[in-house]
Amino acid sequence: MKTTLIFFFAFIACAFALTISSYSTRYEHINLDDVLYNNRLLKNTYKCMIGTGRCTAEANKLKAYFPDMLETKCSKCTPRQKKKIKKAVTFLMKHKPEMWEGLLDKYDPKRELSKDMLTDPNFLGKI
Repeated sequence: MKTTLIFFFAFIACAFALTISSYSTRYEHINLDDVLYNNRLLKNTYKCMIGTGRCTAEANKLKAYFPDMLETKCSKCTPRQKKKIKKAVTFLMKHKPEMWEGLLDKYDPKRELSKDMLTDPNFLGKI
C-alpha cells in the first residue's frame, strides 16, 4: 500500500510541480485507476490532502502545489496530465462528492478558482 501511495502522490506531484514552463512528465505512466478504485488508498490520500492524515513526502508536495494548479488552471500541465486530472476530478465529483467538496473546502472555500478551472474549455471544458 505504501508503494501505491508513493506512486499516486508522485504522479500528482509531477502534475503540479512548479517549474518554469511545464510540470515534470516523470510519472505520467502511472495507472490512475489503480488509485481511484482503491478505497483505502484514495481515503488515505484524501486525509493527507485535507490535513487529517499522515502524508508521504510526495503528498506534501501535492498539498503545496494543489493551490497553484487551481489558481493557474494547470497552465503548466501537459495534455496527458490534463487528461488524467480531468479523470480524477470527474471521478471524485461523480463517485466521491464528499471528498471533492472536502478538497474544495480546504483549497477553494469560495468555489471561485475551481469554477473557473472546471468551465475553462482550454483546461477541462464542461464536466
